[in-house]
Amino acid sequence: MKSENQTSQVCSMIDVLETLVRLRDKRRADNLIPDYVPYAELANDIISQVREELNRLYAEKKISVKNTLNNKSIEIM
Repeated sequence: MKSENQTSQVCSMIDVLETLVRLRDKRRADNLIPDYVPYAELANDIISQVREELNRLYAEKKISVKNTLNNKSIEIM
């Protein structure tokens, strides 16, 4: 099992405020009124970022993914 320090070195953070600003700016550029960011749009974008990061970690062999009965599990290598 990896120590907490090793685990934190593997992880990267998602900047929620940066994501909100990017999504708001995109809505403004597209002339969408009001320009607030709907929660569902934020959640979908963050889920997309998490998937991209998981794919990167998997490709770098830093994690493994296994199928369970009803889901998938992720193990830090």
